Amino acid sequence: MLHGAAEITSWHMPGTRFYSVSFCKSCGSPAPSTIPKGSFVSAGCLEDDPGTRTQCHVFYGSRAAWVDAKDGLPKFEEFPPPDYDWSQP
Repeated sequence: MLHGAAEITSWHMPGTRFYSVSFCKSCGSPAPSTIPKGSFVSAGCLEDDPGTRTQCHVFYGSRAAWVDAKDGLPKFEEFPPPDYDWSQP
């Protein structure tokens, strides 16, 4: 984040281990959130190509009925296992 960190707030859903949302207190825009082993950045936060690509599909078990990823990437019903190798492209 370049500036405005003081305007970012987060909300954690009670009763969950990981679900939280970070957003701007002034305008409500989504902001990056930290998660175990990394961070989550909503595509709506991006202005330019981030230089990285999708590595896997998470929560594939609860996807919309019309979603059918045929890209050959790993699919996980929920989070990837703790030993998932995030260094692989």
